[in-house]
Amino acid sequence: MNFMGKIIKTGTPKELTRLIPDQLVTLDIYPTRKNIAKIIQKSGAQIIEMRGTHIVLQTPHADRKLHDILQPLFQQGIKVKDLAIDKPSLEDVFLHIARKK
Repeated sequence: MNFMGKIIKTGTPKELTRLIPDQLVTLDIYPTRKNIAKIIQKSGAQIIEMRGTHIVLQTPHADRKLHDILQPLFQQGIKVKDLAIDKPSLEDVFLHIARKK
């Protein structure tokens, strides 16, 4: 990775994207409930966006935390219509490293 003419990080794309542990989890749920935010926050995930049944969360290592996020929702009778986990891109890594310099 090159920043201001200097190589500051090297590695495969997989190695570089692992530098950012946070991932975005997008959920579409039903039915919606007023206490959804409290239920999700107990899992340690940070709510980035919440509009009706559409929720975007940020959490480190989402693949390992997914059970902790979903289980309390299921216990409340909430169903998941759609789920996506977005891993960091190389652009995200560059911006993350550049902000530190």
